Amino acid sequence: MAQQAQWLGEVVTLSRQTGMVANVIVWNVGATCYGMCGGVPDPQAGYNIIRPDGSCPACATLAAAMQ
Repeated sequence: MAQQAQWLGEVVTLSRQTGMVANVIVWNVGATCYGMCGGVPDPQAGYNIIRPDGSCPACATLAAAMQ
């Protein structure tokens, strides 16, 4: 989780510093399926930035990078 937050923050910071990136899209922000979806394992579940308990470890880092 900490590494995910760090990397997302770095992407936003570098994008803003260079001025070469107009938009950063954070994919899989709020998927509602964790682990198994309809009896099938979801390989993307671990990439979601909103955790099953509703917390968002990366959100504070992203917010700080946007300032």
